[in-house]
Amino acid sequence: TWYVSHVEAVVSTQSTGTNMLDYFSPGVYRHKPVGIITYSVTETGGRRVQSPLKTLLSELCMIVQPTVVSASKAKDIFNKEGECMSEHISSKIKSLVKETVWYSEALTKQRAVREAPTASRF
Repeated sequence: TWYVSHVEAVVSTQSTGTNMLDYFSPGVYRHKPVGIITYSVTETGGRRVQSPLKTLLSELCMIVQPTVVSASKAKDIFNKEGECMSEHISSKIKSLVKETVWYSEALTKQRAVREAPTASRF
């Protein structure tokens, strides 16, 4: 499992991640960058959840990163210790982490200048 925490950014491959969203007020997520990494034992399982997950995260007013990682046939990509054996997937994960950190730093700097706008529904 990859976890990266930087300022207020978290990238998680845990399938329980969407359940975690229910434990906090929706306003907590507003203007927070988020990255999506999916995995599956099948060819398409991880990719099928990306679209509804992007929609859910966007509805929470999170900033979904453009790079999305999908590790199909995960048992062929990760070894028993959980290490990624695919250079392609590792490269995409690194890109996603860099994007998420960049957005997190940019948003942190902007919040220091002015308060983030709030939505009336929260």
